[in-house]
Amino acid sequence: MENELQISNIDINYLPPKVTLENKEELLKMAKMIGFKYKSTIATEETKKSDKKLLAKLRTLDKQIDQKRINFHKEYEKPYETLKFDLDTVRNEIYQATLPLSKSLDDLAAQQREDKKGEVQKLIDEMAPNYDIDPATVEIEKKWTNSSMGKLELTRILKDGFTAIQNKNKLFQANKKLIEERCKSLDVESGGWLSQFDEDTDVESVLTQITNFAHEKESKQVQEEKQAEAEKAVRDANIKLSNNKLVDENGEIVGEIAKEYEVTLSIKGTRDLFDKLFDFLQTNEAKFETKNKQVIGEVKQYANVRGNN
Repeated sequence: MENELQISNIDINYLPPKVTLENKEELLKMAKMIGFKYKSTIATEETKKSDKKLLAKLRTLDKQIDQKRINFHKEYEKPYETLKFDLDTVRNEIYQATLPLSKSLDDLAAQQREDKKGEVQKLIDEMAPNYDIDPATVEIEKKWTNSSMGKLELTRILKDGFTAIQNKNKLFQANKKLIEERCKSLDVESGGWLSQFDEDTDVESVLTQITNFAHEKESKQVQEEKQAEAEKAVRDANIKLSNNKLVDENGEIVGEIAKEYEVTLSIKGTRDLFDKLFDFLQTNEAKFETKNKQVIGEVKQYANVRGNN
């Protein structure tokens, strides 16, 4: 086979041509004369029209000289182009032979990479849960499926990556806990703050915002309470008493004062009864005094003390 894959005797017959400019000295002399004559020409307003024509002629002359070189170069390239075509024809035969082999090798490599991908996924499925990571969230990198990637090296790479993710998740949960505790301590709803918090958010910034929000909320609430008190004071100042009824500035009844009565009672009973009676009177803010001379001894003294208080 080694002899079959050799092509010898690739010989190119080439005789380097000699390229010369026959009348070089004469052409150079003529060019110098033209250059000497016109190189100091300066255009003016009076000579502008003729100067434009002169410039066009000089450029045309330069182009004619260069065109000679271009034409010669095209002829000079022809033998090379012929040689290139002949060699490309030979190369194409070799190239066609490489196509099926190249494709089959690519297919084989793709299949091997797919098989390796399955092995990598299996290793991820085994390791990820140990770090509280869902294997479905791990994206397989292309280099992990290279044939040169051994299991030991891949295990190390996955371990380092999973450890970093686990630490990041723990920090994220700890920061969420800080936000919840800050919200709880300041009586602020935490749901909105947690919904906009992610792993890239600065927790200290969020905590500061929560504190500022709580202070602003408290300040606003105090302001609203003061405003309500002020408005109530204004309303109360405009309320008048008429026939035990409270009437505002528009003549509308907004309340009523209960009519008070004075009743003289004679009560006889135990100390427990008087306890309950005095508690009831005091609870309802009734005005009373004890005058009954028939209440004797300890009960009389106790009633006077409770009533006077």
